[in-house]
Amino acid sequence: MEAASIAPEAWTPEAEQRLKHPRHRGRYWPDDAGQKRHALVSAGNGEGRIYWLVDAASRRVEGAKFLAYGDKGSLPVLDVWSELATGRSVEQALEIAPLEIAGVLGVTEASWSPDMSFLRDLKARVFEAARQLEVPELPAIRPYVRKPRTEMDERDLAWLPLGAPQKIRKVQHEMARCLRARTGHGERDAEVYNVRRDLEVEVLFAADVKPEERPLLLQFMQDAGRGALHPGLEFREVQR
Repeated sequence: MEAASIAPEAWTPEAEQRLKHPRHRGRYWPDDAGQKRHALVSAGNGEGRIYWLVDAASRRVEGAKFLAYGDKGSLPVLDVWSELATGRSVEQALEIAPLEIAGVLGVTEASWSPDMSFLRDLKARVFEAARQLEVPELPAIRPYVRKPRTEMDERDLAWLPLGAPQKIRKVQHEMARCLRARTGHGERDAEVYNVRRDLEVEVLFAADVKPEERPLLLQFMQDAGRGALHPGLEFREVQR
């Protein structure tokens, strides 16, 4: 048994609690790793993506987060795996057995779904991503200078010269479309606060959007914006 989907009839109070209130959902960025002087290990498949901050010398997982976007059962499983991985070496974290995860969730072997491929596949991807650990360099802080028009490609020309109000309107439109199509949220649940340096989108969430939901919503909206507007867009939450 190598996997993670939980049959609908097998949901336990522990699994339901993890589903409603995941403890480790979110993501780390290269800047997070650089500031902490850790390597960032990130890998994903059709069920989710993990983000580990790893001490390059000891290969110890110092922090673990995840985003889940596949089968309902993948969320609590990735939440528990993130929890169990923290404090272990990369190799030990990859050896965490599905039955150990199941035990934390109070799930018996007989109640697991027969599709047990996703965790094994994800572990293989993490193994490859963690072969060589490199600590990201902290970027030097420089004034933003837009690239010369002669160096712009078609996507640049369609986006970079727009004024800030136009950029905000276009991003807001894509965010609303994404929220309607991919989530249970309405277009008023997130708004563009500003677009800085052409590509940095600052997002405000409505108060009733749960904090644990926001990283995945940001990822969905960023993917939509990159596909429709410009591949270099970066979405980040800001507070009022």
